[in-house]
Amino acid sequence: DVSERVEAQAEAEAAQRRLAFLFRATSELLEQPLSTDALLATIARLVLPQLGDLCIVDLVEGQQHLRRVATAPERDLEAAALDVSPAFAPAGDSLVARVLRSGQPFVFSPSEAGPWAHAPWRACLIVPLSARNRIVGAITLVSFARGYGKDELALAQELGHRVALAVDNAHLYDEAREAVRVRDDVLAIVSHDLRNPLSTIMTS
Repeated sequence: DVSERVEAQAEAEAAQRRLAFLFRATSELLEQPLSTDALLATIARLVLPQLGDLCIVDLVEGQQHLRRVATAPERDLEAAALDVSPAFAPAGDSLVARVLRSGQPFVFSPSEAGPWAHAPWRACLIVPLSARNRIVGAITLVSFARGYGKDELALAQELGHRVALAVDNAHLYDEAREAVRVRDDVLAIVSHDLRNPLSTIMTS
C-alpha cells in the first residue's frame, strides 16, 4: 500500500533526524570545556527548534536549592516572560519542582485542569537530569505550536541522560581540581614548616 510505505518512510526519516540530533548534542557535550554552565548553555541553545520554542535548564545545588543556569532564546520577550512564570519556578509547587521531587519526566498541556490551565503555551515537557542515582537538575521544554508525544519524550529523556552524565563529569572534575589545590596548599605549608627548623640548625 502506497500510503503505508509513505508513512513508514516518514517515520524512518524522523527517527534518523532524532539520531542525528543526539549525535550532534553528544558531540557538543564532548567538545565543550568542563564547565557546567557552559555545557548547559550550549544544550539550551541546541535543542531549539528541534524540541520546542523555549528551553530552561535548572541545576540542583546544595540542599535541593535550584539555580537557573540557562534560558534559550535569551533575548526573546516571550521567552523572558515564561522564564519567570510560576509554572517553571525553581521552588514551591511548580511543574519543575514536581519533576525534581518525583524523579519522573512530565508532559503537560494547559488544556488540562489545574493551576496552569489556559497558560500561553501549547505544551511543555520537563525531564529530570539524573546521574549515579542522583538528580542534578532539570530541562524544561516549551512549545507554542505543537504538543509532545512519545517520540519527543523519549528523545528528551535520552538527551537528559547524556546531559546529566556530562554535568556529573564536570562536577567530578571540579572536585578533583579542588582536591589537588588543597593537597598543594598542604604540601607548601609542610615544606615551609620543615624548612624553618632546618634553617635554624644550619645557621646555629
